[in-house]
Amino acid sequence: MPRVCGYVAALRPAHRRRTTVTSLITMTLIGGLVLGWLTGRRFQRAHRAWLEYRTTKNSLPNLRTNAWGMTRPAAGFTVAAIVVTSFALYLIAQRP
Repeated sequence: MPRVCGYVAALRPAHRRRTTVTSLITMTLIGGLVLGWLTGRRFQRAHRAWLEYRTTKNSLPNLRTNAWGMTRPAAGFTVAAIVVTSFALYLIAQRP
């Protein structure tokens, strides 16, 4: 006769065996639900990240164009400011 938890299985009452089997099935189902929920959340997060990556990658040429469009005038203004400041310092240095 098989031994279960130190008892001979045949000597256990029938309702105790059913309760044990029912609780094992319940715990297996709950464990499966938790595992499925966690897996689903991770899949959802990975799917969302992949979509955001593709969206950003497709919009990258437009972002580069916009960035250069804003950088060129700022660089031109900076160069003009340096030239004007250098000329002002030159005039101050040449003053008698």
